[in-house]
Amino acid sequence: MLKASLQDVVLPTVIGTCDLEYFYVTVEYGSQGHNFVTVVGQRELSPDIAEEYGYIHNDTHFSIAVHFLAQE
Repeated sequence: MLKASLQDVVLPTVIGTCDLEYFYVTVEYGSQGHNFVTVVGQRELSPDIAEEYGYIHNDTHFSIAVHFLAQE
């Protein structure tokens, strides 16, 4: 006998705030982990862009800070 169960999928969630100079963006991964591509403006979030925006991450989320006058 074969048994199967479905797990609820929790999609990534984006939360943002700002101050007079920066947009602060936090992405919570959801139940599928970091299984998606992040795009900032029209560019994929590469290691160089991540460093430029102070990319911080752990097992549940990542965050970046994008200046108002950024190229994106």
